[in-house]
Amino acid sequence: MNKETTVAIIGAGPAGLSAAFQLKRFGIPFILFEKDNIGGLLRNAGSVENYPGFPLGIPGWELARLMSSQAEKSGLKIIYEKVESLSFQSDKFLINTPDRYFQSRFLVVASGTKAKTLDPALYQDEVQGKIYTEIHIVRAVKDKIIGIIGGGDAAFDYSLTLSARNHVIIFNRSKHVKCIPDLFEKAKAAKNIEYKPERTLKTIYSNNNKELRTIFVHDGNEEEYCLDLLITAIGREPAVDFLS
Repeated sequence: MNKETTVAIIGAGPAGLSAAFQLKRFGIPFILFEKDNIGGLLRNAGSVENYPGFPLGIPGWELARLMSSQAEKSGLKIIYEKVESLSFQSDKFLINTPDRYFQSRFLVVASGTKAKTLDPALYQDEVQGKIYTEIHIVRAVKDKIIGIIGGGDAAFDYSLTLSARNHVIIFNRSKHVKCIPDLFEKAKAAKNIEYKPERTLKTIYSNNNKELRTIFVHDGNEEEYCLDLLITAIGREPAVDFLS
């Protein structure tokens, strides 16, 4: 199937939806692609406090739900297919999904970012199912011991979300935090959050009880922690693998 339009938008997060709403107002034909769900990284955010219109903050999943509701009421047509490749030929963008391709005169890339992952040499294959980079997948878990690797906003925001019903340990390889002060202070005040700076991950393996056994190095000594789940928040990079 070959469909041609004026504008193609890749990604239905806040940026992609904003572009779509504006194009719709002006009557400019467009196609909006989304590989997963509306909202993008908002679905991971425990509390969004820097978005206009919500002076008391709002959970990220709730803001994503409101965006989805607005898209539905506005009649936005979203193609829930992954863009696998994209090229530019004869003054047109050629967009390929698994089953069909599209053409557009203009392109908006609003695909956001993807999480950086751990070096595969650090863990055994059998533990992959317990290592996550997005927390919306495990938001409902409770009574677990959860490790989070990272020292930025995401690590501390994730810890605040998950500590409501779990015990959380944050492992930061640096002695400095990169998150905003407010997040750090809230995490310090939370009773279910431990903060472990200057910890470098050495290895992850599983024991007979299916628990994660993690070895961290601190001041030249090895420390072992038994976890139910591990979240990595070690940075992100542009999600533009589809570009030619």
